[in-house]
Amino acid sequence: MSRPDAATLHIRLAGKLLNGTEERFREMLHQNRAGEASRLLIDVAEVTFISSFGLHVLNELISERKPGVGKVTLTKVPQTMLKILKLTRIDRQLQIEDKAAE
Repeated sequence: MSRPDAATLHIRLAGKLLNGTEERFREMLHQNRAGEASRLLIDVAEVTFISSFGLHVLNELISERKPGVGKVTLTKVPQTMLKILKLTRIDRQLQIEDKAAE
């Protein structure tokens, strides 16, 4: 996790985002005041699996953003995760940059 500038929070996730790990993700976001960052970048290149719990945390994060604050941006999204985001239509609620090749 880093703050390239005062308005940006950059998070790198790795491994499985599922029941049990999603609570650590939620806590990390809260501790770093992710809701206040104008730009929230989440690098998911090393995420190997996302469950419905992980999708729920992403959906919560999106819905809790304050009006006028920038969208959540996922970077380096693996194709399998991109398919899930499209199927659940979560892709319409966030920005996706740098789709990863598989």
